[in-house]
Amino acid sequence: MLQQEKENLVNLEKKYSELTGALGFPVSPISMKEQKDASLQVTPTLYVTMEILSNWGHPGQVGLREVQFFCPQSQKLYVSPHDLDIRNTDQPGNLAALVNGKTKTTKVRHMWTCPFHPPVQLYFIIRNVERSPGFNISRIKIWNYNHRINDLDVGARHVRLYVNSTLVFEGELEKGSGNQVFDYNNSIELQEPHLPECTSPSPVSSGHSLQDCSPLDHEPQESNSIIKNVKKKK
Repeated sequence: MLQQEKENLVNLEKKYSELTGALGFPVSPISMKEQKDASLQVTPTLYVTMEILSNWGHPGQVGLREVQFFCPQSQKLYVSPHDLDIRNTDQPGNLAALVNGKTKTTKVRHMWTCPFHPPVQLYFIIRNVERSPGFNISRIKIWNYNHRINDLDVGARHVRLYVNSTLVFEGELEKGSGNQVFDYNNSIELQEPHLPECTSPSPVSSGHSLQDCSPLDHEPQESNSIIKNVKKKK
C-alpha cells in the first residue's frame, strides 16, 4: 500500500512538471513525508564511558558514590544495575551501588570501589525506555567516594567522559565531603554534541555485568564542545 502511494505521488509530480514546465512540486510531498519520518526517529540507547585516570592519592583503590544522568528536560534518566560494566580490573566491586540513588550517605555498603590500575573504565547503558524523540544527555552528576574523611583519597580525581565514543568532558572531580549532610555532587553540564551512533557489538565484554554494546568500540572522537568546568553544589 505504501509503495503504491509513493508511485502515485511520483506520477502526479511528473504530470505537474509536464503541465507547468517546473522541475517538480514547489515542495515535494515525498520529501515532506521523508522529513517527517526522519523527525520521528528516536535514539534507542546512549552509551557512556567514564575513564578514571587518577584518584586523590590512595595507593591501591579508587571509588565513587553515585552517577546520575539527566535529559534536556532535567529529568533523571533511569539506569539499570544490569547495564553497568567495568574494564581493566579483575575485581569490579559493587557496580550496582553507582546507580542506587543513595547520594547523602557515608555507609561503606553504598560506595563503589575497586583495585586501581589506571585507567579504569566504567560503562553505562542508558536506554530510551519511553522512546522519546530527541533523546540525549544534558547533565551528568557524580558523587565522589564519601565513606570517611580520612578515606576521601580513594575518590576519583582526573576523569574523561565519553558519550557514544565522543569525548564530552575531561577534568577533575572534587573530593567527597566525608559527611552525609551536604550534597557535594559534581554537576557537569554538557552542550549538545553531534554524537555518532554506536552500532557495533562490544569489542571485549568483561563479563562482570553487561551483555550489550560498550561505547568505546572504536577510536574516541573529541566533541567540538568539551566541557572542562565542573559545578560543585555545596
